[in-house]
Amino acid sequence: MEKKNLHHSFSDGNWTIIGDATEVINYYFKLFDMICICEQTSRTNVNVYHFDITNPQFGIDEQRILDLIKDRFRSVTIPLNQQSISSKLTKDWADLEEEIRQRNDYKRKICFSKESNTIYLFGVPELIKEFRQRFEQLIHKYNPQPCKITLSERQVFLRYFLCRSYSFHSSSIFSPMLRKAI
Repeated sequence: MEKKNLHHSFSDGNWTIIGDATEVINYYFKLFDMICICEQTSRTNVNVYHFDITNPQFGIDEQRILDLIKDRFRSVTIPLNQQSISSKLTKDWADLEEEIRQRNDYKRKICFSKESNTIYLFGVPELIKEFRQRFEQLIHKYNPQPCKITLSERQVFLRYFLCRSYSFHSSSIFSPMLRKAI
């Protein structure tokens, strides 16, 4: 008799929205001779179907399934700040995504999903760690960095009145003062 197991932990976390995560898990089920199947049943829910452990031929301890998923895989969510998006970052980001897709072990050891400005990675810990670092390095590389600017009093005065004059338009009362300061 087939036993359908629904585990709340399989609807927790962002990895369940990655459609290919089930392919990665199923690959490991086969690798470890576990007779069960993982299926994404909705956008945020993943079910594992297996025979009850009481079945002498095909039964599997559900704790073994939970341990495999918990111990073998990691997931990470990497948001991309809208303000730091540049054409170079977008290109390098897409190149890194393509590098993952072209791997021989894509959908076996690693997979991902992308939504607007967020990427979700799922797979074995060493690959997730490597690609997380690479995506974060891209973000850091193209993230605008603050820099210190030292201005003289005259430059501060000039910038202040330039900003003020634009807010009062060119006919403001500060225009004569601004011309005198220049």
